[in-house]
Amino acid sequence: MPIEQMPNYAKEDPAQEENEDGKIKSGKAKGGDGWQSQQSSPTGRTRRNSLTQLRYTMQNEFLGGSSPLHSRFWWCFKHPVTRLATCLFNLLCNLYVYFGDPASFSNAKSYGTMVGDIYHGLFQPDEPGWLFARWLLMFVLGGLGTWLGIIIQQKILRDKFHLVLFGFDNGRNPNRDPLAYQDGAFLVVGACVCGIWFVGLKVYALVLTLAHVDPKHVPDSGMYGWTFAGYNLALAGLLTFIGDWWTLGSVVDQMLQAINLPEDDGHKAYASSTAKGTDARAEAAPKEGTSWKCCRLDDKGRATLRWLAAKWQPYRVLLTRLWLLIGWPPMIYFMLSYFGGIMAVLNNSGAVDEARVGRMNTWNKEWNTEYMRMLAGALVAFGNLCIVAQDWDFPNFSASDDVKIMAVNFSFIKLTMPACCKACLKSFTQACARNLPKIGLSFLLHFPALAPEVYISGKWFNYFSIIFGLVFDWAYWFMTALCFRP
Repeated sequence: MPIEQMPNYAKEDPAQEENEDGKIKSGKAKGGDGWQSQQSSPTGRTRRNSLTQLRYTMQNEFLGGSSPLHSRFWWCFKHPVTRLATCLFNLLCNLYVYFGDPASFSNAKSYGTMVGDIYHGLFQPDEPGWLFARWLLMFVLGGLGTWLGIIIQQKILRDKFHLVLFGFDNGRNPNRDPLAYQDGAFLVVGACVCGIWFVGLKVYALVLTLAHVDPKHVPDSGMYGWTFAGYNLALAGLLTFIGDWWTLGSVVDQMLQAINLPEDDGHKAYASSTAKGTDARAEAAPKEGTSWKCCRLDDKGRATLRWLAAKWQPYRVLLTRLWLLIGWPPMIYFMLSYFGGIMAVLNNSGAVDEARVGRMNTWNKEWNTEYMRMLAGALVAFGNLCIVAQDWDFPNFSASDDVKIMAVNFSFIKLTMPACCKACLKSFTQACARNLPKIGLSFLLHFPALAPEVYISGKWFNYFSIIFGLVFDWAYWFMTALCFRP
């Protein structure tokens, strides 16, 4: 979104309003008529106003400058070829890591950070009384996480930082869905619930340990029978590849959709036929004779992109589904077959040829070291962040309602609860909050605001695989690289 078109949030700061004399009216100031000059305001308040102004300036000018229309660096960084190269690089790095890791040849028990804790908190068998106590704790912690996630999404990300991807309405879409104010809440609530469950179960296990309770009642943190080989190949590696293949197709689909939108920055920067002369778009694109000429798009290249986008639009659902069918089944079969072969060797002979442990025939043996695998894992995590930053709408994602979800013909997912169930839930939560206020259950009032109606925009759904990949990359570091020793 160009800087000159971005709303000036500095003037919308609720803590500051200017009168005709240039003085600041503070809604929080006490005493007098409420009008204070900037010079006469307390030092602490002046500093807070300055920090607020700086934050809005950074948001409007610095982040707004990441548009491909304003910078040669961003023009090349968000170039279609660069975006495709980043996705392919991530996919190959993940294959290198998971297929070449010595842990993929290990039958030892895997350690589960967060995933294992939550799994055992929900499903670990125990006596009825202990099981009920653990489930009650997780229910209370889940409610607390839901309340915290709603507060973060609504009060901070949407209302304070005005992030469109988290439900802020910038006024650009007159057909905006009424539930779009909840956008991003599903992810924030999920992250908060998982984080609070993880911390709460750790504290619960510590308390039981200090109280010298029988260890069988203490929740475990392992992967409940999953081995390192199973986690690397049948779980993390497989799901990571599925996410990478989805991301590659999704990026292509989003770019070709955006090129069909005349107001999109991607169309203006890479496909518009008026990107010459004194236009600002010509200033961003590399010129003849510059070091950026390898990225330059001439009239023929722009016409080719417009032609591809026009041909893509009628068949995008069919082509994206074919893309998934071409990539997913063969790779799933190959990885599961490879995993089955390794487990057959481990279970039958009890050993693997030392010369092949952690060595793939497709990779150079001298390069397949612990340092190279850690470097590849770090590059994949960095590449996942780059894929999001390379989006033509980053960081505002103001056109999220116009971009459809890959392989389907709609741009958002809306889950609503039937009216009768919604009325029952609302009555129940109000009764709980009214009759049990002393034990802090008033947060239940927030449940009907999220649980009956969930909104997920196309951008969130398309990039969910990136979040999925980041989770498994971090899990690889904590569950394999840091604790496994061949």
